[in-house]
Amino acid sequence: MHQIWQKRVWISILCVVMLCSGCSSQKTLQTEAEDAITISQEIKLPVLESEISYEIPISTVNVLVDRNGYQTDRNKEVFFLGNDLGEEFRIIDAITKEVVFTGEIEQGKEISQGDFSDFRDAGIYYIETDKIGRSYQFEIAEDIDHRLLQGLLAGSNAFTYDKTAKDVYELSVGMHSFLMALQCHGSIFEKDSDLVTWILKTASIVMESQDEQGSIYEDYEATAAFCGVMNLCAKNFGKYDTSLAASYKAAAGKSWNWLKSQKKTNTAAFFYAASAGFYANADEQAKNVVVNYLQENKGHLTESYLSVFGSVLYLSAEKGTDRDLCHRVMQELVDQTEIICAQEKENPYLVYTTELSEDMKQLMLISFIDYVSPSNEYAVVMENSIHYLGGRNQEGIQMMNMSGEWAQNTYTEEWIPVWNGILINCLSGLIDDEE
Repeated sequence: MHQIWQKRVWISILCVVMLCSGCSSQKTLQTEAEDAITISQEIKLPVLESEISYEIPISTVNVLVDRNGYQTDRNKEVFFLGNDLGEEFRIIDAITKEVVFTGEIEQGKEISQGDFSDFRDAGIYYIETDKIGRSYQFEIAEDIDHRLLQGLLAGSNAFTYDKTAKDVYELSVGMHSFLMALQCHGSIFEKDSDLVTWILKTASIVMESQDEQGSIYEDYEATAAFCGVMNLCAKNFGKYDTSLAASYKAAAGKSWNWLKSQKKTNTAAFFYAASAGFYANADEQAKNVVVNYLQENKGHLTESYLSVFGSVLYLSAEKGTDRDLCHRVMQELVDQTEIICAQEKENPYLVYTTELSEDMKQLMLISFIDYVSPSNEYAVVMENSIHYLGGRNQEGIQMMNMSGEWAQNTYTEEWIPVWNGILINCLSGLIDDEE
């Protein structure tokens, strides 16, 4: 099958690569000036300040909006909780207190909705009803997606890195999602090096955890994830710094040899490492592992990040793929996106599931399929999940704000770096669609 990912890496990252190639001893993604010595290292970049301040209603919020805002020309919906709602809602200008739009409340079984997509005036507003009160403030603007993307790119989340197998696994999977955004939507990041900086600095950190035998704390899954993403880094940045690429490739090779020597394996993890080796190096031995897995796991390719990423890598290989197998794998991925779209319509909050960790995994697949075959239906699914995170959820809370910071609550307690990469993929895809 023809190559799916665009190979667009701009010359400006050369400076970033050269900057980061000497950072192998660095324990954090903080600036060198922040030379704090800690047991646990934090991975973070500067925080972007949100331009909107939110008023907290005294009573429980029953009028749910995306507190981060809505794109001017996209769908805009509000949800209402309760049974005695009245018949209409009003949009109030937060500055002048004037009514600028009146809409109808569409009664539902669990949640009622109001649509104000036709209202496109930029500004800061809140929604008011006669019987259940008002919403938090929100913004309507043409650059909401751009600003939210910048917040996520700024790396405003602090991630404590304790040098464990679990942390290396999570960082490696996160790096893959960031690389995916870079390859699929490279033009979006031409003026911003934060994405490349995060990838390169994280690579230098996780490399410190590899032992002489090639493993990551003798953990199979972490070693496989590390092996795969090292191969991807070597392929992506090799043309700009050959010595750095060689170090990535050597690390991947050691890990691959360790994985093959183990009696107790994880098939999805080994498949991912093999897929990256086949994609980056056209490794025939790795190809055999990949083909066997794809044939034996038909119908189960979307059950984990490593399985999805490995499948996409096989589809994206430049040569050596089997056309019929590619068609079958792609069809399975597309079939799952149709299930996601159908289930999203059935959920009262318009998300695949309110279990955030599972919803984020499905969003990763949607963002890729939308890249391959852009669809307004896929765009709406991504937008609805972003609105859910911004406050259009069962408690009206901002799970993630415009600075890309995640709230600490029961919904977000399973946060891992790949969530940021997934949202970056979604937002860059939406921005690409707009342009």
